[in-house]
Amino acid sequence: MGAPLSSLRMICEDARLVELGLAEQGFSFVEPDEFALRELADAEKQRNVFHLCNALYRFSEDLRRRRISGNDIPSCKAVALKLARNDYVHWGDLPADLDGLLLRLQGVGRRTTDKLRRHLEQMGASVIPGEPPKPACLYKRVRRVMEQLPERFKILPVLVDSLLLPRPIVDQLRDQGCRTLGDLCSLEDQELLSLRGVGKAKVTRIREAIEALCRRYDQLVRGIGILAPSRVFWLEGRPIAVPESALAKPVTCLTANSGALEQAASRLLSLGISVIGDLPESLSNVCYPGGLSSRTVRLLGDALELWAATHDDGLRDGVGLEANHALDALVSLINGLVCDGPAERVKPHQWAIFIYWAVPRENGRTLDAVGTRFGVTRERVRQVVTKVARRIANGHQHELKLANAKVTSMGGFALFSSLCTIQPRNLLAEGVMTKVLATQGLYYHKQNRCITTLRPADRGAVVRQLRQFLREQLQERVVDLADLTDCISRYSQKHKLPMSAVEALLQIARSELVTSLGQGFWCTSPSKAAVAAHVFREYVREYPEGIRLYQEVAALKDFAERRLPGFFESERSLLTSLLRSDEAVLWDWGVYISKDQVKVTAQDLVPIANWIDKQFRQGLAQMSSRRAFLRFRDALTSLGVSSEHALYSCLRLYYPDMFNYPKCPKLFPLDGPSSLGYSEMVEQWLESKGALSYQELRQEFVNNRGWREFQLTQALANSEHILRVGLSQYDLYSRYDVSQRSLEPLASYLEAILAQHHPPTISIRLLFNQRRATCAELGIPNEYVLFALLARSLGHRFDLRRFPNVSLALGEQEATNRDLVADFALQAGRSLLKEEFRREFVTRRGWTDGSLDYALRSGALMPLASGMAAEYVHPLVLGWDEDRTTELEVMVQDKLREIDERRIPFGHLLWDLLHKLPLPPLQNGVGWTPELLKNLLGRMDFVLLIGWYVVAHFPNSADVADEDEFVAWVLERQFGGAGKIHEVEERLIQAGFRSASGFLSAQARATEVPWRIVGNEVILETQTTPC
Repeated sequence: MGAPLSSLRMICEDARLVELGLAEQGFSFVEPDEFALRELADAEKQRNVFHLCNALYRFSEDLRRRRISGNDIPSCKAVALKLARNDYVHWGDLPADLDGLLLRLQGVGRRTTDKLRRHLEQMGASVIPGEPPKPACLYKRVRRVMEQLPERFKILPVLVDSLLLPRPIVDQLRDQGCRTLGDLCSLEDQELLSLRGVGKAKVTRIREAIEALCRRYDQLVRGIGILAPSRVFWLEGRPIAVPESALAKPVTCLTANSGALEQAASRLLSLGISVIGDLPESLSNVCYPGGLSSRTVRLLGDALELWAATHDDGLRDGVGLEANHALDALVSLINGLVCDGPAERVKPHQWAIFIYWAVPRENGRTLDAVGTRFGVTRERVRQVVTKVARRIANGHQHELKLANAKVTSMGGFALFSSLCTIQPRNLLAEGVMTKVLATQGLYYHKQNRCITTLRPADRGAVVRQLRQFLREQLQERVVDLADLTDCISRYSQKHKLPMSAVEALLQIARSELVTSLGQGFWCTSPSKAAVAAHVFREYVREYPEGIRLYQEVAALKDFAERRLPGFFESERSLLTSLLRSDEAVLWDWGVYISKDQVKVTAQDLVPIANWIDKQFRQGLAQMSSRRAFLRFRDALTSLGVSSEHALYSCLRLYYPDMFNYPKCPKLFPLDGPSSLGYSEMVEQWLESKGALSYQELRQEFVNNRGWREFQLTQALANSEHILRVGLSQYDLYSRYDVSQRSLEPLASYLEAILAQHHPPTISIRLLFNQRRATCAELGIPNEYVLFALLARSLGHRFDLRRFPNVSLALGEQEATNRDLVADFALQAGRSLLKEEFRREFVTRRGWTDGSLDYALRSGALMPLASGMAAEYVHPLVLGWDEDRTTELEVMVQDKLREIDERRIPFGHLLWDLLHKLPLPPLQNGVGWTPELLKNLLGRMDFVLLIGWYVVAHFPNSADVADEDEFVAWVLERQFGGAGKIHEVEERLIQAGFRSASGFLSAQARATEVPWRIVGNEVILETQTTPC
């Protein structure tokens, strides 16, 4: 060791004095480079020390550089090979703890180590004098395992069958008093090493045997911890638990059903073993002396374990046996292989073939497909997968045999959970496990997580047999889990299967044979209609008043999806399936309930059904259920029938053979037509009665038959055989024998008239008035019939969608009267008097004055003047747009705020707005008029127009909202609630309410107003609160 001199100079300022002082104490001074070389030499010398055979050795330089070869140590070639496999190339690469390394190598003991020591001494290894390392470090792990052993394991026996150690070693341990694991753990290391045949490897094997014994026993204890006390027998490392209540059973019960053990019973009796309790704790002991053969003892152990698993007083049905964990080790191994790589002694390319074959696919993979993928033959693939599966199963034959025996004892079917408590890590591990189990005669089914010993064909036969039995027993009804379990129990009894098979068969039935519907099961293949009915019945159970089916079909679909995912493709599929069934009962307009919710009985409806039948016998051709409901409303309401739809559904439910029920609410006699629509029924009635007015039709169909009025109007509008022959008069086309050819002259003249107008639209009255003689010759009495005949025969040439307008069929959107008037005004490009509109539309196009007035008041045009000289203009002619509207609104808002601050919060349209505001300019020489401003103000929701010219904010501080409230406000605020009529009217005229007197008396006579006229005075009846 050394230190830099500079780190010591603080002792004295003179460095030379420091060097002299240290030299007197025995220190020497060297240069840094020389000191580094010395350090490397010491480290190399120290690294060249090896612990071997309780001594310290140093290898020569030639030996350290020499490659490790079996030729140098001919008696220890295996050691050289194992060292090379651990990446040791030269002898100098070995670690200092060479003893520890050799101890970890399998098959290397004290003799082999001693041989290696002698060879190394011959090749140049020399012993270093000194105290050898302590051997206790070699057994530290063994000692730690023994010291940490839990108390519950220290009672386990030291037997050949429990520890799986050679019999001589076990005998020596028992001679030294080691009867249990607790006694064995109390031995010192030297006492273990003093045993014959026990070296370092054997000590490690003892430790591994103790760990394996504890692990197997712990699995057994976890299984039987809740049951009665049991006695444990041991055979080749596996514990066999037998209940104490079964120990008095004769040994012949183990050999009765096995041909291989027929002679074993007599041999056991000769050995003094007559009951199960007489068997030795270590079953291998029955082999000595003159006992059974080793093979017979193994068969006896299997029989004892299987008998204990199925014994009535023992452990059964997958509870408490090693069989519960039989596949744990195998599944754990497979989980590790999937992550870590190929199994032991399996080449990578073989593992790749096996994995490709084992990966789960929807339809599986054939051997031919695997062979094509890897370029080998089908037979080679079969050989590889079989070999790999058996390599994986090696070392687990006992567990697989035990699992096979248990599944057989349960009727050939068992749940996977009864054989294994570990789940496959992923789908690949599950696929590998399935293939490995199949090579051992165990077939795993992922769908229901069951294992069977039956081949696929035999299993399919059993499943088909179970399906047929379930259909015969349960038929087409929904059952709960208890009923399904009871039915499978009866199947097991019928076919003499153990009751332990019920659980597995139930799982198979639930996954393959029945359809789950919420908390119930459907044991046949249900139709969509049946499933939809069940889903609907379950859904509406929470809604006693019913549901609006078409509005809640999405919620119903979600409800069905939670119970049967993917069964119904869409909401439409569910709805149509439900309506095909008779479960959904129409109870009101769009409201449905389930059949179970109908509380009315057939007896309750007898009087109603008899009355309807009587009406039909008296000659009524058809009736609506609404008429019957209105006649018996009180009685039906007390029964819970709330509408004509509910009555119709109840009649259809209880009296299906008494009437025809084509569609709600139509009822027909049983021998009458059942498919007539509303239009067809009206046509039949017109055929028998001739032309009828709407009131006559309403009397028959609405009053007598119980239709709703909209059904009658829709029937008249939708019928292709009914035409309107007058104002609210209807008849059939068949009464007018007018062909398309006979109408051709009228059509040609109509086209000529339309060509003179733009847009080409006129009233049918113009054609009828100008060609009245031709129409009379054809038997056309009026413009209504002419319009209908033209629409029926020449609808491809003319647009006759709205009476009385006729235009050319140009494929354009239908033009209304409002649109025609607006278009005419826009084409004119100026303001037009009402007389100009009348000359165009009444005189030239055949309109009526009423149609024209309605079109002018529709809001498409803006009025400039009213009265006899009424004048209108199109907004675009004025240049009026959204920007100008906004500008005007801002002006009016500001002005109304000023008016609100006055003592009287009302203004005058002329004095306050028209003559004072800088209104936006108009185009085409049109000026502002009171009528135009009033029209624009009327479109503003914040402006209140009262009378002719009174304006105010809405709402306002006076709380006035109409004309009557304004008059009442004036009476109260300015006249104290009463005043002379002429004085009040004069004040209202000044405010702009009217322009002439006499209106108060006229208004009081015409309507209900909050004042009354007494003599020449007007008096306020309802006082209002001043603001």
